[in-house]
Amino acid sequence: MSNGKNTVGVVAVVHHSDCGLRNFSNKRVAEMLKVRADLDDERAKEVDGMEFGSWSEATSIGESVKGDMDIIKNDPYLPKGLQVVGYTYDVFTGKTTEV
Repeated sequence: MSNGKNTVGVVAVVHHSDCGLRNFSNKRVAEMLKVRADLDDERAKEVDGMEFGSWSEATSIGESVKGDMDIIKNDPYLPKGLQVVGYTYDVFTGKTTEV
């Protein structure tokens, strides 16, 4: 997996098919958080303004893997030279595909 260019480590991003999170919208996550944390009105409004991500809006599992890979690659707090690889895993066939 090394690219031979000062690789300091490898991070693998793996998303799987038939993921339950694909049924959660940003709004749903916010509502669940507000209920679970028993927030007052002021904090609830603050949560309403937050972006949690909307997994169901990803065009494909592969695209969501690429998005997460980009986040990791561009994180200023992670070391330069960190190799990021991505895969999808089909839970029905057991097949893993590199993105």
